[in-house]
Amino acid sequence: QKLIFGLLFSLKASVAQMRPNAGENKPAIEALHCYSTSSYKLHYFETPTGLRFLLLTDPGVPSLRECLRQVYSHIYVEYVVKNPIQPMGQPITCSYFVQALNKYVRGLPYFRSN
Repeated sequence: QKLIFGLLFSLKASVAQMRPNAGENKPAIEALHCYSTSSYKLHYFETPTGLRFLLLTDPGVPSLRECLRQVYSHIYVEYVVKNPIQPMGQPITCSYFVQALNKYVRGLPYFRSN
């Protein structure tokens, strides 16, 4: 987890410097969508509040940014944010969230079970 966070931090900083209007004080959360290597692809979505969602897939999978946005708006918000017994900033313990997330991800056309 620490390696992935470090990678994301470095990539976001690099992308922010290369994007047009880099000198303006606008957030760069929309600049980084995914990162590919020969063995995996990291899909990334960050909310305006700094909450980060990422998914690792095979390199040939197209961008899943919209899927991560759906995870945030339809699964995370419903099962975590609206859950009064789920403490914010803590590991998610809601089994309904895990079930809904698994169902959604397994329903994606790119998911293949071995």
